[in-house]
Amino acid sequence: MGLPVLHTIVFRHFCESARWGLQLSHRQFIERGHLPAMNMVTAPKKTIKGTSTPFLLKGADQIGPIEDEMDSWAVLSTCHGPPIPEDLKEILNKTLGPAVRTIVYDKMLYTPDIGKLIAGANPEVLPIWHRWLWSCGMGYLCQVAIQKLLVKDPEHVRRSQVRLDEAVAKVEAKLAEGKSSPFVALPDGSPCMATVAVCALFAPIVSPPLYGYGAMTAPPVEAMQPSVQEFTAKYRGTELGKFVLKTYEEWRVPKEAKIQTPEMLKSNM
Repeated sequence: MGLPVLHTIVFRHFCESARWGLQLSHRQFIERGHLPAMNMVTAPKKTIKGTSTPFLLKGADQIGPIEDEMDSWAVLSTCHGPPIPEDLKEILNKTLGPAVRTIVYDKMLYTPDIGKLIAGANPEVLPIWHRWLWSCGMGYLCQVAIQKLLVKDPEHVRRSQVRLDEAVAKVEAKLAEGKSSPFVALPDGSPCMATVAVCALFAPIVSPPLYGYGAMTAPPVEAMQPSVQEFTAKYRGTELGKFVLKTYEEWRVPKEAKIQTPEMLKSNM
């Protein structure tokens, strides 16, 4: 079929932004999921970005705006709507996104919650043998690597929390700009790519039920540990949290979404 292939860590927020952008724009693609740190082994090596995810590899039959290889921001730049303003992209890419990643891993990495995220992955996207490798000891090695590289130490987590709150304040100021806001809906009412990006990157903090649509079923907040539930409730009460939850509820399942897994393609041949 020659469709482009989106390589992801199934529950990573940057991967969710690329996935949502493609689905919302009705782009056909195949998603191949990986698990955190294991993607260094399971993802293709011959890529511009190494094994960093997400990346979209151009299909053999693909024509149009998709290049040979694209990261999440490049993917969003080809989707419908105006480009994401550079100042907003800087906040999301350099501050909000990394802070969310550090905080979420700090709260979940060595708890049963990480297993719940993995268990919710669509087996047509994340092969069963990936989960088997994780459960057979590689998962622990990956957790150690994630702790060392992304969580680091309590002081790094504390600084990430400060950066998160600063980024939330900046984004909420832009939300309040009215018609000049970068988050103004498109003429058909659908979210622009700036909205997709900020919602996807903040989603792990507020846990919208439809997070990861097509690639995973997110566990309900009530099933998470009490400290995560309390943290989630706090940020769901913010203006940004309310905006993210509402957008997910109204737009995360795109009309006539055309996500294709290898199994779906075989059944159509």
